Amino acid sequence: MATATPSGPVITQGYPPVTSAGAGLIAAAIIMPVLATLWTMIRVWTRRIRGVSAWLIEDILCYLAVIFFWGLGINYICMVTLGGAGNHLPQLIQGDYITRFSQTSFAAQVLYALALGFTKMSITWMIKRIFFESSHAWIPYVIMILNFCWMMQTILTGVLLCRPITLNWNPNVRGKCGNQTIAFATVSIIDIITDILIISLPIKMLWGLQMKRTYKLAVACMFGAGLITIGFTVVRLHSVFTLDFSDATYNFVSISIIGMVQCGVAIIVASAPLLRPAFDRTLGSWSYSFGRSSGGSSSRIAKERASRRKKASRTKNSTGASSLSISKNSKAPAGFQQISESEENLRWELDVMHADKGKTLTEVSNARYGEGTDEEELPLGKIKVTHSTQVSHG
Repeated sequence: MATATPSGPVITQGYPPVTSAGAGLIAAAIIMPVLATLWTMIRVWTRRIRGVSAWLIEDILCYLAVIFFWGLGINYICMVTLGGAGNHLPQLIQGDYITRFSQTSFAAQVLYALALGFTKMSITWMIKRIFFESSHAWIPYVIMILNFCWMMQTILTGVLLCRPITLNWNPNVRGKCGNQTIAFATVSIIDIITDILIISLPIKMLWGLQMKRTYKLAVACMFGAGLITIGFTVVRLHSVFTLDFSDATYNFVSISIIGMVQCGVAIIVASAPLLRPAFDRTLGSWSYSFGRSSGGSSSRIAKERASRRKKASRTKNSTGASSLSISKNSKAPAGFQQISESEENLRWELDVMHADKGKTLTEVSNARYGEGTDEEELPLGKIKVTHSTQVSHG
């Protein structure tokens, strides 16, 4: 007969039972890495659509983050199924449950630092490439150094907090541990500071870009989604001060779930600003097909054709094929790179042109519903890409 404790019977079987709290951690450890992986796969697809290498530094950092994130998820599953996470500590006094739990907790701190740290590196590198001239590139570099220091601090806190290190999972070893509350609180505070610095990086340049306000707001919301990760870190910080370490196997579950969601959201945020071409191709094609099958499609097409004819009367030049035109008196902005005029990729490359150092405005005229496209003269310093697509009516 199992010995009873105030928290429940002592667990004696080889594998501890999975409680509802443990099941929630397992669910988070599966769902969030899957979502992060799908988002990263769309990121790679977007690179292929644009004809850009999927092995830029920011991409490699993101891939590393996903790999460590899967490691974190698998580690949490082991924490529940082998270490008894979700059960109360007095129930796990027999067997090796506490040792397994402590070992997986130690590994979780290292994997958490690597997954979140590489994600922050990826975001910062992307912001540097898009928004910063070479003369100001030192700013994101400083933030990346601070983020690297946070990664090392988080890992070393787990390694050095208890001496010898085996004291982390074997309480019978002679040694001592530092103040866990102060150590983990410091990690969370510096995490919040680096998050705020990363989010604030593109604000000034973003509002200085010459693009439609709706696009500006959309991009701002993508980067602003990083505030969600700050919110999770604040919750973790509060939990550190209120956590009862004497029942760690039960109380650590909620913090672990928060950490999984935080890392997953961060990886999604790292890829979100790059995914517009993929969503344009999928959602745009669906919208076009739906529009053709609706009753009002003919009148809309007629209106668009009339609008293009009206523009043609005010232009000096027109073209009926894919072309890239720059005003003769305009000067190409520094850092400008030639666009591929591939019939397949031209439409999908435009979304990043306005982000090339934030000094150009790109407009696209897509004659998806008509039989020709006219090119309107643009103000100095602006670029217009016109794409003409012949559409057959069936």
